[in-house]
Amino acid sequence: MRVTYVLGPNINAPMSPDAGPKVQDALGRAQALRDGTKPSDGQSPIHPSDGSLLQIARLILGGEIAAKRKQTSRAIALLREAVVLEDQQNYDEPPSWYVSTRLVLGAIYLQARKPEAAERVYREDLLVFPSNGWALFGLAQALEAQGKRTQAAQVRVEFERAWTNADVELTASRFM
Repeated sequence: MRVTYVLGPNINAPMSPDAGPKVQDALGRAQALRDGTKPSDGQSPIHPSDGSLLQIARLILGGEIAAKRKQTSRAIALLREAVVLEDQQNYDEPPSWYVSTRLVLGAIYLQARKPEAAERVYREDLLVFPSNGWALFGLAQALEAQGKRTQAAQVRVEFERAWTNADVELTASRFM
């Protein structure tokens, strides 16, 4: 029997069939979650919020695909729905969904030449995640696109401070 990782950096890496009952249990729970059923032991899948987390992932993916197809209104609607679902998550450390959906929504607003909406979304994100370099980067882009150069420069200074030790150079508020 050959089992592959369900999640992780190398999704197709082979895993030993004797990886253990915990791995088999996790795979079974992930399958049950995907199928919308309960695992064979009758308990809830992996984590109480997993269903909504998968829905967030589906909405983000759908939004990204719609944006690539130039279906901007659909992309924005899907991503706004993802933001609502993310906001409904219970507080947890680390957060259940650890990459803010607002970063994707803000980037799509910028692509759609709606910098005012992008500014609003990035400012909302910074209320939840203060000094988030990704949001600061997007906010600076949104302000620049509106001709608010002084504010954009101030935000860029905040971004540089937040991003001092980062090893990634940003071109947008999300990876594409």
